[in-house]
Amino acid sequence: MRALLRGWDPIGVFSIPGPAPPDEYDCLIDPLVERLDRGDGADDLIRYLTQRLHDHFGLSADPDKLRQFVGRALEWRAGGTLL
Repeated sequence: MRALLRGWDPIGVFSIPGPAPPDEYDCLIDPLVERLDRGDGADDLIRYLTQRLHDHFGLSADPDKLRQFVGRALEWRAGGTLL
């Protein structure tokens, strides 16, 4: 999940030259995995992430990139592969 979040990089911290904190999105890992485990769908995950990004990071996500990330997260959970 950490690799998926870093790949999405909703606040753009990994696109800035120089080292980025490897745990930047760790605050999202457990809540996302819990939601995936209980079977939340794409719309629920999008609502959660939209609110969380706003409340925690003070930013809004690109809707297309958010939907792509949620699709990858759902695929990751369906495959059962832990990163």
